[in-house]
Amino acid sequence: MGGGSVLAQTSVSPEVLGAAGDVATGTTINVSYTIGEPVVETATGTATILTQGFQQPDYTIVAVDDPGGSDVVATLFPNPTSANLYVRIEAPTEDIYQVELMDIQGQILVRESMEGQSFREELELGDLAAGTYFVRILSTTNSFHQTFRVTRTN
Repeated sequence: MGGGSVLAQTSVSPEVLGAAGDVATGTTINVSYTIGEPVVETATGTATILTQGFQQPDYTIVAVDDPGGSDVVATLFPNPTSANLYVRIEAPTEDIYQVELMDIQGQILVRESMEGQSFREELELGDLAAGTYFVRILSTTNSFHQTFRVTRTN
């Protein structure tokens, strides 16, 4: 990260176009609803339930797992962070990894290449504004990819 530069972060709020809706709050329960969403469907499988639409539970996704069933283990810490973020990769064989830090709009802010079987690398986030960022790790052999959500605090 270059010295002296300050990057701004954009927040994205969910919005819905519906005929009506409301939120009711009691002592032990909160209920919110939307009427008139044009397309809402629930699909169920053997191990999953997918519900479309604006009214969804509030989940915090920190990482999207590697779908390839790779033996590579990637970790980021600390998260949230106020300054530096460490990337650790442990793999059964050597490879070259691209580590990309992106803002919430997908713009790549930092791109670093790391080579090895097991290593720990430091990413400096001190010049970034507080907000949500993503770290994407890709192997050059396409045998591994994983994306992490990172929160930069003040």
